[in-house]
Amino acid sequence: MPDIGIVQILDKLAERLEPAKAEELLALALEQLGLPVQDTYTPAQVMSIGAAIADAQRATLANSNIPQAQELEKVVGPFIDGIKKDAPHQH
Repeated sequence: MPDIGIVQILDKLAERLEPAKAEELLALALEQLGLPVQDTYTPAQVMSIGAAIADAQRATLANSNIPQAQELEKVVGPFIDGIKKDAPHQH
């Protein structure tokens, strides 16, 4: 699988978020993972970036007044934890 460009990652995030928020979340994920800003990332790195971004949003879901959001966090939380534990970007 080919590497994925940072612009592609930001474009995908911006489908659901304001561009500034997308950039902020990506920057936080890269910092958390200890990854540098670069033109492209491996699929494993992108998986780790996605997991870090999803993990950052878990508290929002869990503390939501919307039962479906709370249920979503309960369902996806273990998957996020598993991806973080495996740290695919380090393999």
